[in-house]
Amino acid sequence: MKYLSKSWRRWVAWLLVASLFAVACVLLANWQLNRRGEKLAFIHKIERNYDLPAAPLSKFASADGLFNLENEWRSASVSGHYLIKDLTLVRNRPNNGQPGFLELVPFQTDEGATIVIERGWLATGNKQDYPDVVPLPTGEHLLLTGRIRLGEPKLDRGAPTGQIPSIDLAEMKRLSSVTGSDFFTKIYLRLRTESPASKSYPVSVSKPEIDEGNHLSYAFQWLAFGVMAFIALGWGIRQEIRIRRSQADSTYTPKRRRQPGDADNAAEDAALGAE
Repeated sequence: MKYLSKSWRRWVAWLLVASLFAVACVLLANWQLNRRGEKLAFIHKIERNYDLPAAPLSKFASADGLFNLENEWRSASVSGHYLIKDLTLVRNRPNNGQPGFLELVPFQTDEGATIVIERGWLATGNKQDYPDVVPLPTGEHLLLTGRIRLGEPKLDRGAPTGQIPSIDLAEMKRLSSVTGSDFFTKIYLRLRTESPASKSYPVSVSKPEIDEGNHLSYAFQWLAFGVMAFIALGWGIRQEIRIRRSQADSTYTPKRRRQPGDADNAAEDAALGAE
C-alpha cells in the first residue's frame, strides 16, 4: 500500500461516499421489498375473498365503523331502496385508457342505515365533461349484492355540482339528503347484482389485475448497485497502484488480462518467428 501513501485520504473519502451510496441502495431495496409485501397482501386478499358467496352486510360491518379489513372484497347482500336524487359522479376515473366517471348512489337499507353503492363506470361525453347518459337505478325495493370496498381519502380539489373528486364517503354523507348518523363512512359496495334488475347499467368495473409488479427485481438491482460501488472503488484503487508503481519502477510491467483471441495471436506470432 506504499503507492497510496500520498492519496490515502482521498480514497478514504471515496470509501465513505461508496458506503453512504450502498446504505442508500439497501434502504431503497428494502422499500421495494415492502411495496412488494403490500402488493402480495393485496393479491392474497383478492384471491381469498373475491369469489366467496355473498353474506348479509351485517355479518361484516356496521354503520358505526366496525369493520375487519380482512373482509375487504367479500360479497355482501343488503335489501332496501336507492336514494336516486342523491346520485353522484366521481371524476377522473379512466377505464381502458378512456376518461370517465364512477356512478355512486346511496342505498337505504331496511334497517334504516345508508351505504353508498358504486354502480359502475361511465364514459365522458362527446361534447361535455359529463356522461352523455347516466343510467338511473330503479326506485323500488330490491335486494342487491356488492363487493366491500374501502372509502378513499378526501382530495383537496373541487368538482362541479353533482360530482366529487374521490370516493370520500364522509362527503357523500354531507351532500346527501340522509338525516341521522347511520351512514357507512368507512366502506361502500361495488355492485354485483340487483333484483329486480334496473333497465340499464353503467359499465361494470373489472377485477383488479393479479400482478405483483417488478418490485422484487428492482430490489435486487438496488442491492447490485450497492455492491458495484465497492467494486468500482476497488478497481480505482488498483488502477492507481499500477500507475504509481509503473512510475516508480521502470522494470514493472502491469499484468494484462487475457483477452479472447490472445492464444491465436500468440500462435500466429510464433509461426511467423519460425519462418
